[in-house]
Amino acid sequence: MHSPAWNTYAMAILGTLLVTFGLSYLGGTLFEQEAPETPGYVIAVAEPEGDTQTAEAGDSGPAPIATRLASADPEAGKTTARQCAACHNFEKGEGNKIGPILWNVVDREVASVPDFGYTDAMREFAKTEGTWTYEHLDTYLNDPKGLVPGTAMNFSGIKKPDARANVIAYLHTLSDNPAPLPEADAAPAAEGESAGGEQAAAEQPAAEQPAAEAPAAETQAAESQPAQPEAAPAAEQPAEPAQQQAAAEQPQQAAEAAPAGQESAPAASGGESENPELIAMIASSDPAAGQKLTSQCKACHTFEQGGPNRIGPNLWGVVGRPVASHEGFSYTDAMKQYGEKIGNWSYAHLSTYLADPRGQVPGTKMIFQGIKKEEDRAKLLAYLRTLSDNPQPLPGQ
Repeated sequence: MHSPAWNTYAMAILGTLLVTFGLSYLGGTLFEQEAPETPGYVIAVAEPEGDTQTAEAGDSGPAPIATRLASADPEAGKTTARQCAACHNFEKGEGNKIGPILWNVVDREVASVPDFGYTDAMREFAKTEGTWTYEHLDTYLNDPKGLVPGTAMNFSGIKKPDARANVIAYLHTLSDNPAPLPEADAAPAAEGESAGGEQAAAEQPAAEQPAAEAPAAETQAAESQPAQPEAAPAAEQPAEPAQQQAAAEQPQQAAEAAPAGQESAPAASGGESENPELIAMIASSDPAAGQKLTSQCKACHTFEQGGPNRIGPNLWGVVGRPVASHEGFSYTDAMKQYGEKIGNWSYAHLSTYLADPRGQVPGTKMIFQGIKKEEDRAKLLAYLRTLSDNPQPLPGQ
């Protein structure tokens, strides 16, 4: 027997189901979303500065590493390299981490660090590439996994060419005897170009030595040198008086006689009196203008009294002091021989050297192409002259 109540209950249940399904269909139609082509979520991760930037180069690609090293900043490279510290040690004797120690990595044989387990891919790469040249480091740091598929190095690379050059310039310093920097094919700055020294430095393969670093010529510091245009031969310098000749024959005695810190030991400046134009320009130059030329030199030199040596020697009191004599700095044999020849850093000698360091002293490790504009050299010398408790007198002034 059928009860009217059961019919009511059945109709209520069916009505509820119809309303529920209807609302579900209507909601799905109104708020329908297309499925993404790739399932999952994209998480944006900020990459370290200098690594995610697009290469700042034209259609022809970035400049060669030798050219970029001319303006590279080792200190900036050291900052960028901090991101590598989780996997690598940098200091001598620290040992390996997840990655091999990077001390002395430049010019080291690829996959050659003792007691480090390299991947087969890196060992194969070593067979074809041999050593970590500047070019190989530049290419590898740009895209490690692209260059060496199968490497265990989990790093996307440093995409900005200048940032890579900074890091490589820093790696270059991690050695007791840094490998020579590659030579760049750079034309010397024209006489009419302003800031001749700075432009020349920009053309060099190692940025560590700017225009002002020229006096730093003593700066054998930079451990490698770009090819430099030939400088005027020493014969073009005016004849040195007997007093200067005597100093030249006994440079070591002169260096030993000068008390520690006494950078301005006066010695007759051969040729100064015979180059009145240079002396006149120095006298009329603004030392502040010369100081501006030293901005790029500070990566390799200090200028304050008692300042430490860096890649190059401290330049306080450089005018008039014996060549290759600064305490605690290791000079090349080429610079020591040059010191035996000329004796002290006179204004004339500094100007000649600053015009073309490697041409004047073949074998020097100072990374600097030279200041081609004499007015810029005069400005720089006017500033260097102030770096002394007893500035070297200007001949005839």
